[in-house]
Amino acid sequence: MRSLSIPLTRCSRLFTRRFLSSERDDGHISLGFPTLCIWGANTGVGKTLVSAGLAAAVTRAEGSLLYLKPLQTGFPTDSDARTVAAACGGATAVGPHAARLLPPAAPPHGAPASSASRLAKTLYAWAPAVGPHAAAAAEAADAALTSPAPPADPEVLAAVATELAAFEERGLFLRGDCMALVESAGGVASPSPAGGAQCDLLAPLCAPALLVGDGRLGGISVTYAAYELLRGRGHAVPFLLLAEEQAGNADALARLIGPGETQILALPPLPAPAPARDAAAEGGRAEAAAVPAYLEPPCADAGLADWLSRTALVFDRLRVDVAEEHARRVRRLQSLEETARRRVWWPFHQHARADSPVAVFDARAGERLLTLGPAECTPSLVPLYDACASWWTQGLNAAGQVAVGRAAAAAAA
Repeated sequence: MRSLSIPLTRCSRLFTRRFLSSERDDGHISLGFPTLCIWGANTGVGKTLVSAGLAAAVTRAEGSLLYLKPLQTGFPTDSDARTVAAACGGATAVGPHAARLLPPAAPPHGAPASSASRLAKTLYAWAPAVGPHAAAAAEAADAALTSPAPPADPEVLAAVATELAAFEERGLFLRGDCMALVESAGGVASPSPAGGAQCDLLAPLCAPALLVGDGRLGGISVTYAAYELLRGRGHAVPFLLLAEEQAGNADALARLIGPGETQILALPPLPAPAPARDAAAEGGRAEAAAVPAYLEPPCADAGLADWLSRTALVFDRLRVDVAEEHARRVRRLQSLEETARRRVWWPFHQHARADSPVAVFDARAGERLLTLGPAECTPSLVPLYDACASWWTQGLNAAGQVAVGRAAAAAAA
């Protein structure tokens, strides 16, 4: 469901406060700054490099940035947050779950997280370099480890929402260019630690998607499938980027997707990754060296620095496009109430009460509808459970929505 307007009756107003999301006191999602979810058609297609490119562009514009990696494996040897921090000269931080893999006295790099204008943070992390579900299961099965239980999807989502709220509360978006990036792990449907698809886990954020496709041979199919899955799960996909574009993949995907809401950009080949160290061959020395290496200040290697320099104009333009797309979204939501008053017939609404509030719904998130917040506040979306809906208008739960969506897509094919 996207951007609908309905009259907000007295009864539903009474239930608004009671049925807001329980993860935060108000449960709102800020629209004061652009937030993007970075997705990949597969693992290893360059999600983190795209995040780094956008972070560098925000830095050149003297803006503020929050980069979140909710799920990180192979940590601390592999840290996407450090790569992004190196690209933008920002600070790094870790959540309590990821911190257990570092020495107790390990300090964050750069300014304190509470004051950093550019921050890259890892929330949940595991040492095995496999999928989050497999890494969490491996740690849980290791009797020698005293690992916490794998976080449930609502816990991960709440942690992301809390970080976004803290970024908003610091008021950095009031000073100019500002952006938040939330980067997934692996592919669009890669499992979360609890086993659910990540595209479902992050959907309640209602953040537009930037899909990083695969520009290699065979990449057209996996990229198109990832795009369709995101759209089918309710994600808007205004941006699609392909690295290593060498075989006309961008043009082929443009024909498949068609003109309209998705901008498709090709990037030059990715820089060669740094050679991995074999911990087994080195008697565990590489694994032991990972923590000291993490404690060093983030620094972009020569290959990454060169790639960021060659793609600077692309990411500078993309930063502007992201900001403009966000502004269009907010303007459209803010204009819907007046549009609805002029164009919609209210069969169950008394004409004498035509000036009563109209609720603008941007999207559905699970069993709640995301409504535009009060006009006098910073633009935001507020999760609202429609406790007054009549039985014939009551919606399906999340699992039912997916099943109906599949059936409708199959029937329309």
